[in-house]
Amino acid sequence: MRAAETGMNPSHEALQARVAVLGELNKADLDVGRLAELLGSWVHESLGLEAEVELADPAPAPNSPGDVEKSPNPGRVNSTTLEPEVTPSHWRFPLIHRGRRLGRLSIAIPDPDAVCPTVVQGLVHEFSRLLDQARRFEEARQEALRDELTGLGNRRMFERSLRSYIDAARADHFPFSVLLFDVDHVKKFNDTWGHDAGDRVLRIVADLMRRVFRSDDVVCRIGGEEFAVLLCDRRTDASDYSPTPEARVFGERLQREAERLASGNEDCELLAKISLSGGVATFPWDAQSPEDLLREADNALYAAKRAGRNRIYFAGDDADIIATLAG
Repeated sequence: MRAAETGMNPSHEALQARVAVLGELNKADLDVGRLAELLGSWVHESLGLEAEVELADPAPAPNSPGDVEKSPNPGRVNSTTLEPEVTPSHWRFPLIHRGRRLGRLSIAIPDPDAVCPTVVQGLVHEFSRLLDQARRFEEARQEALRDELTGLGNRRMFERSLRSYIDAARADHFPFSVLLFDVDHVKKFNDTWGHDAGDRVLRIVADLMRRVFRSDDVVCRIGGEEFAVLLCDRRTDASDYSPTPEARVFGERLQREAERLASGNEDCELLAKISLSGGVATFPWDAQSPEDLLREADNALYAAKRAGRNRIYFAGDDADIIATLAG
C-alpha cells in the first residue's frame, strides 16, 4: 500500500516500518543504553528531527534485604498513558511501561504540523516495553552477583571482576591489590550469641567496609566470614616496580575502624569482640594471574591467622615467614 493511501507521508511510513521490526530484536542482547541510542537515531533518520533520550536512574540496589520495604520505588508512576508534554519547540514523550518510569524522549519540533504525534507514540510504546525488559534483564544479572545477607557483591562478582582487573591492568600498566579479610572467631559469635548475632556481625563488617573503601573499589563477601576487595590505583604506573601503598593504608584503616566499633554503641559487648585478619597481594609484583594472585593473598591471610589473628600480612613482606606460617 502506498503512503498516499494510508494517509501518511513517507517519513511517517518509514517510522512505522521501524516499529514493525521491534518485535524481532533479541531483547537479551540489547542493553538499556543501546536501546536509547536506537530510539533517538530512528526518530532522526525517519523524520529528520533531532531527538534525545533521557534515561531515568534505576532504583538503587538495597544494602540489605530489609531495605526493599523501607522506601517506595521512585520510578513508579500511577498512569501508563501519560500524554506528551508539548512546548513551542519540543515534544517530550514519557517512556513508561507497566507504571514504571524509564525516561523521556525529547523531539525538537520546528513545525508542530509537520509530524503526527500518534505515529511517534507507537514507537514510544514499543520502545518503553523493550527498555523495561532490558532493565529487568540487567537487574536480574546484578542480583545474581549480589550477596543476599550483606548486599555486597558475591564470589561470582569477585571472580569476574578479578579477571577484568587483570586484563585492564596488563593493557594499561597499572597495579591493583587483592585484599582478603576474615572476621575472627565467627564460630564463637554463633555459639555464644546465636546465629542471628553472627549474621549481624557480618552485616556490621560489610557496612564498615562500605565506609572505608571507595565507591569504585570492588567489595564482596565471598563466603562465610570471608570478604574480598579489589583496590586499584590508576595513578601509579606498574612499570615503576614500586608497589602502591594504598592497600596498606586502606587495610590498616579498616582494622582501626573495626577496633572502634564498640565505642559508644549499645551492643558494645558484642562489637568489642570483632577483629579482622587480612592478607594482601598486589599485581604485578606478587603474581600476574588471577589464580596466583588470589593464592598469594590467601596464603598471607592464613599466615596472619596462624600468627595470632587481628593483623594483616602482605605477600611482598617477609615472604619466607609468611610461607612458613601458611604452610
